[in-house]
Amino acid sequence: MRTTLDLPDGLVAQVREVSNLRTDRSAMIVALDEFVKSRLRARLVARLGRTQLRITHDGVEAMREDDDEPTSAERMRLMLPPQGGYPCIGRGGPTRDGS
Repeated sequence: MRTTLDLPDGLVAQVREVSNLRTDRSAMIVALDEFVKSRLRARLVARLGRTQLRITHDGVEAMREDDDEPTSAERMRLMLPPQGGYPCIGRGGPTRDGS
């Protein structure tokens, strides 16, 4: 969407500086995105404590037992490199091609 706006130069420059962006357009996109996210977070925080969850610890455990998917802790463990890391990354060890 094309829009012409009269924005304070100092504010736009400050957004560009803190976001390490080169163009006014990209700075405004980031600023608007951050504004929306901030307001949505505030709405979520305002709702915390107002919602009644009708689930028990036993109910959560039963759902986990029924679920064939790995738990979030298992998924995180699967994404981590092996203990000590990979020998070919940043340690001067052999590379994939064996050299």
